[in-house]
Amino acid sequence: MPFDLILALLIGIIIGWLLLRIFSGPQTASGSNTETDLASAEQANYLQAILDTTVDGIICIDPKGHIIRFNPAAEGLFGYSSKEVMGKNISMLMPEPYRTQHDSFLENYMSKRSKTQESSRAVGMGREVIGLNKAGKYALFY
Repeated sequence: MPFDLILALLIGIIIGWLLLRIFSGPQTASGSNTETDLASAEQANYLQAILDTTVDGIICIDPKGHIIRFNPAAEGLFGYSSKEVMGKNISMLMPEPYRTQHDSFLENYMSKRSKTQESSRAVGMGREVIGLNKAGKYALFY
């Protein structure tokens, strides 16, 4: 079971990294370009609309595990508003022992990922994991 939770969290990490790349947009050597900025803003607005309207809970994290996106469906699943979780470590949504193990696992994953530049085995794989909602109750997620 711990392996399943870890793989699911890796998927969240990868989605967060992709969103970060999309939202940061391309940069030119001289800074930014108005046409590029407009295209990036349009792309960001389009992606935000998808995140806001999807029925699945989506949580995106940065490479250190801090929550950077928490869509309305995730708010319903976990009972937290996005304002309550933004910038906090995703481990707050996990029961023990995953909560205390998460940061070291994430650091290890990111270290290996930067050395190999290969895709994770977790990409494209669904896993059933246990989460912890605001009321302190466990919930199964896929």
